[in-house]
Amino acid sequence: MALGGKVTASGEFAPHQGKDKAFDQDVFSKWLTFNSPAWLQYEFPTVKAVISYTITSAEDEPYS
Repeated sequence: MALGGKVTASGEFAPHQGKDKAFDQDVFSKWLTFNSPAWLQYEFPTVKAVISYTITSAEDEPYS
């Protein structure tokens, strides 16, 4: 779980689909931006080793 870090993004559709939603561990929330190219970054508060991560797309928009 990613807690306490800093999230930056190319944009966001806040507050309902803001950049922090990408890391809240809630399967029913999401991050959305209309910027292209879209990017999202998470900076851990301390040095950590990332063992694994998952990227999941939302069901309401086809991948393009």
